[in-house]
Amino acid sequence: MEPKFAVFTGSSMTVPMIAVLHQRQQLACVVLPDGEMNPDLSQLTQTLGQSDIPVIQYQNNNEAILVAQLDEVRANVGLCSFFRHQFTDVAIHYFGGQLFNLHPGDLPEYKGACPIYWQIRNGEQELFLTIHRIERHYDSGDIGAQSIVNIHPFDTLASVSEKVAQAAPLLLTEFVDAWLDQRIDWCPQASIPHEYGKQGHENRLDSTDLMINWQQHCSQEIADMVRAGNPLYGGAVSEFCHGQFQLVEATATEAVFTGVKAGTVVEVSVTSGLIVRTVDRTVRLDIVSTPYGVMSGYRFAQLWQINAGSELGASACR
Repeated sequence: MEPKFAVFTGSSMTVPMIAVLHQRQQLACVVLPDGEMNPDLSQLTQTLGQSDIPVIQYQNNNEAILVAQLDEVRANVGLCSFFRHQFTDVAIHYFGGQLFNLHPGDLPEYKGACPIYWQIRNGEQELFLTIHRIERHYDSGDIGAQSIVNIHPFDTLASVSEKVAQAAPLLLTEFVDAWLDQRIDWCPQASIPHEYGKQGHENRLDSTDLMINWQQHCSQEIADMVRAGNPLYGGAVSEFCHGQFQLVEATATEAVFTGVKAGTVVEVSVTSGLIVRTVDRTVRLDIVSTPYGVMSGYRFAQLWQINAGSELGASACR
């Protein structure tokens, strides 16, 4: 059987993967998510239109129309990647066990939404790009193929996402060739408690996830948290005497100040920048974003008259 893939996606990150399937004449169509247009989805839609790739608009809770459209383009294999809808039994049964998901994280440790964010935030040095069968429960199903994407200490959410986009086509073609030759050794996912893995967040991020807690987060956790949120979520957020600011870049430093409360500014200078005490050591606030612009930590401190002894965090607003 010659596979004809229906690719379910809402992200332009899948364009390299779609292009490979198109070149191999194994692409039936691309299914776009229901809902409001965003810049990423708009870019994807424009790219597909320029390449004359058939597009189906997914209609949530109306999979009878979806099935009819898939029949029309003769799709017999489904591939999901960065698609926000959860499949019902109708779509799963339509593909007869040939519905797969490409997930940017090891499973089940990094199941759910925003896996790239959580892996960077948790200081992981590598990401396991995973292809698995889709079953009724979210991010479940046997694993058929994986590849490793390295995470550099300076990587951000955007740079790791680009690495994933570039690595996906090779993993997919190797998987498809092995699948057609019946060489896939399907591996069940490990069984772990619901409070699983390194950071078990199945839901999308909310504002509390992005907030720095100076009384809990150590210096490296803050630095990783910031780059995990850069640029999509604006880094991380901290409170100070005038409200809130976004921390776009931070560096964990080795200085130790005993007897100083976490969240306290310990140094402000042109050479050292803006240094803040954490629960273990210190962190340098390299780049800060405010309603008045993006600036260095030092300039931020000068503009808002933040000096050694000033406090950041919830206590600074009381």
